[in-house]
Amino acid sequence: MSFRLVSNDAALVENFRRVCAQELVELVIEPGWPLEKCGPQDVVFLDLERLGGPGEVDPREVERLGNVVLIARAEAADEVDAALLAAGRDLLLKPERESVLRYRLRSWEAIGRLQSDLEILGRRVDELASSADRRAAAVQDSLTRERRVAGQQSRLEQVVAKMQMVTRLSRLINCLDLQTIIEACIERVPLLVNARFASLYFLDQKSGHLILERHNHPRKIAERIDLADAVNSPMSLAVQRKKLVLIRDFKEFENRERVSVDRNYVEQYTTSSCIITPLMSGPRIIGVLNLADKKSAEPFDEEIDLPPIEQLCELIGASIYNIELYREVERQAKTDGLTSLANHRTFIEGLTKEFERAHRYGSALSLLMVDVDHLKEVNDKLGHQAGDAALGHVARILEKTVRAADLPARYGGDEFAIILTETGLGQARILASRLMERMRTQELQFDGQAVPVTLSIGVGQFEGDQTPEHFIKRIDDALYQAKEHGRNRVITAPAGPGTAGDRRTT
Repeated sequence: MSFRLVSNDAALVENFRRVCAQELVELVIEPGWPLEKCGPQDVVFLDLERLGGPGEVDPREVERLGNVVLIARAEAADEVDAALLAAGRDLLLKPERESVLRYRLRSWEAIGRLQSDLEILGRRVDELASSADRRAAAVQDSLTRERRVAGQQSRLEQVVAKMQMVTRLSRLINCLDLQTIIEACIERVPLLVNARFASLYFLDQKSGHLILERHNHPRKIAERIDLADAVNSPMSLAVQRKKLVLIRDFKEFENRERVSVDRNYVEQYTTSSCIITPLMSGPRIIGVLNLADKKSAEPFDEEIDLPPIEQLCELIGASIYNIELYREVERQAKTDGLTSLANHRTFIEGLTKEFERAHRYGSALSLLMVDVDHLKEVNDKLGHQAGDAALGHVARILEKTVRAADLPARYGGDEFAIILTETGLGQARILASRLMERMRTQELQFDGQAVPVTLSIGVGQFEGDQTPEHFIKRIDDALYQAKEHGRNRVITAPAGPGTAGDRRTT
């Protein structure tokens, strides 16, 4: 993996060289744009100023390369076209501090590694599916050779049928939809071994409890199992051993293993045979799948039933891990690394969506633009770590103050933004005042000393603005007025053209 920078900004190039050298990451300075080709793991940093501004860049070229991070000056961020933002992977505002650049480069490198893991997992699933095909073909060949042996013919045909079912199920399970996988576990997998009942539990890693996700039992079964207490339950034994447990008969199993098995709800089952298989993600257990009561009333067969279940559960575990990795990649792509709030791109996407909804249905929509006062002085006097702590302090207060339906985001640098859905101007002003009050009462302590943190806020509501950019600019102008009038205050943006409005100062 390498980083490729397209820029003639000497300060920016030097900052990248220094950080990449410290992080031992390859950096290539590209002489021009567009690039002919780019490696699948490469990240391209495109300085829009190098090309004469955002309007000079074709979004299709950005989308073709895939991993492109746009670079723009903070004051020109609003000029970046929505289509260009959607095509890019992220937006980096300059000038950016070296510590923040280092943090973000690490995040991009981590995302690249996660994407590589996803590709490896995909190949592994394909290999397992191909392996199932090869096994089915091998069994089919064996069946052809052994057709004269009447006693073996029926068993071989069963194995062939099961392996063919595994092949079909593996393609269904190899997806990024968890509900599809859960449904397959309860409705499709039992058909593989002719089981009447199935239940799926996921392991809560923090509590160590197995939590019931879904089942097809006609009556109640345990919804939560504490593995520390139920050490001799069949599921606990499978988790401890990290391998499939086949019980043909409970009494025979207890005698052979010299354990006394805790078996609740025993009256609900017709037979004493079951299969308990842990779902593994590498060395980590993520859940348990239980299959019970073969419809023929016979015990589950070790030669016919176990191989397809073992292979299929390996596929299920790999697919669930695939989903976890995908969700983590999605989360990192939408989150600001320093504050853990939504990043600039996520904010633009969210505002565009709510803006279109307000246009179409006339729903209320308000916006707060928030600036941290005198952050540069904090950085100069106490160091950039204190400045980062101040940004994190503001982010936590924003998260605690807004509703779940609202979207707080880091807009860039020392500026934040909050999208307030279904919220009129009056309620938005109240929220802004509440933020100011909490900033006054919740003091930031850094290295044993108080760090003064105040906010300047611009607030306004949707007034029929023509574009999201126009909406942002109106509220950002109010923020500018708040800073011009001495900071540490709230100013309401005037209404848009053709409507009444006023500017109030808190």
